[in-house]
Amino acid sequence: MAEKYFQSPRLTELRDGDRFIVDAWFKYSRDGEHQRAPKVVVTLQTDVPLPEIPMWPRSDDAGPTGPNAVDAAGNRYEIYARQGSLAIRERLAEGTRDRYPLWSLPLPDLPDEDVFAYVDAFRGTGEFFRGRVDREDRSDPNCVFVVSALTEKHAVGRMVSWASDTQDDYLEYVEARKTDEAAFPNDYAFHFVENLDGFLDAFEVEGRLALSSFEVRIPRKQLPETAAAGSLIVGSSFWVNVKNGLEITSVATAGIAGNVLLHPLETYLPHRERDRPSMIRRAHGGPELATIQDWLKEAARAKAKLDPDEILLAVLPKDRDASRYESSHVLAFGSRGAVFFEYEGEWLESIAGGDPDPGLWMYRNARPWSHRSYEGEYDSGIEGDWEPATLEDVVFFGNDPVDLGNELAESYEGADYAASVEAGTFLEDLMRLSREACLPSPEIVKA
Repeated sequence: MAEKYFQSPRLTELRDGDRFIVDAWFKYSRDGEHQRAPKVVVTLQTDVPLPEIPMWPRSDDAGPTGPNAVDAAGNRYEIYARQGSLAIRERLAEGTRDRYPLWSLPLPDLPDEDVFAYVDAFRGTGEFFRGRVDREDRSDPNCVFVVSALTEKHAVGRMVSWASDTQDDYLEYVEARKTDEAAFPNDYAFHFVENLDGFLDAFEVEGRLALSSFEVRIPRKQLPETAAAGSLIVGSSFWVNVKNGLEITSVATAGIAGNVLLHPLETYLPHRERDRPSMIRRAHGGPELATIQDWLKEAARAKAKLDPDEILLAVLPKDRDASRYESSHVLAFGSRGAVFFEYEGEWLESIAGGDPDPGLWMYRNARPWSHRSYEGEYDSGIEGDWEPATLEDVVFFGNDPVDLGNELAESYEGADYAASVEAGTFLEDLMRLSREACLPSPEIVKA
């Protein structure tokens, strides 16, 4: 699995006394006498803040008096500057060898073997590696779940996230959208929470963590066979589907980071205070976790998959003297289905680029397409079936015909239909245009 951007080790964020992991070392030999050194947990010892180590020229501060790390056996790993960044070299009786950091985020206070299992779960590596790795995105946060019980087919439990990313972000969102909802991106999770006013009831805060009030079901076949009650499941990403009326959460590259029946949950999600959180590290200083609102958004997407992929579109007519290179002005007044769940704006641009006929339309059976040429050029868009919209379609998506007619009239900037706008019949004329485009019979027109 490609390492997530927020997991990339950053030695400059460490302070004296912080623990981190030095990765395993391997040197190939043609005669088969390969040399190996295992990964190891070390503790940083430094009087010099690591960000203050000069990067150019090469620093020779490493040594008995410079920054170094020590493992449980007393072996020393010197920290020094190399090629503009911090590097590690292990001091041996016969010389030195270069080593590399594996994990610099906070580590649980557990025996080394348990720490390695914890890190393997977050990195999606180790003995158990199963799941739709193609879904994994380096920018996706890890998803974490605590198993409370096992059924024949599912592990049942609760989702875990940082309270600051769940409760605090919600309060910020509610306050900010009073003045400027556009400040948040279109795919922002809170836009898709069905019961926004009741969101605080969707989770419980325990210290720095938030646990979902609702149960999450994960297929057991996606989990290691050792999964049991209390297991802390960590995945690289998740998605939700509705099956037989139940919301089922699938987890990619699921691993077990520990068991909350052996140690408290907060032991496995340690916290590191930092005065200045970076663009990549949040204030909690730990690994990025998917939030409760992320799950609610994916549950809403799962429900949307059960509906037809269709959208009510108004294509405003262009004047007769308009340039043939001018794109159509396309407006949406309601949609359903997974295709338009969060990408409505992007798809409208694609539809407008196809220069559709003016009118009021139902765009049904929508489906994205993509193509990559032999030369490597990539193109994508959307296709569907154009069908003249009716007043029933207008009302189905929650529109009042009179209000919709007024909104369309205000959006029209041409001159050819100025009389229709003035007379208040612009909506009726758009519906007529779509029907006429389908003559001699108003059948579905393939896009």
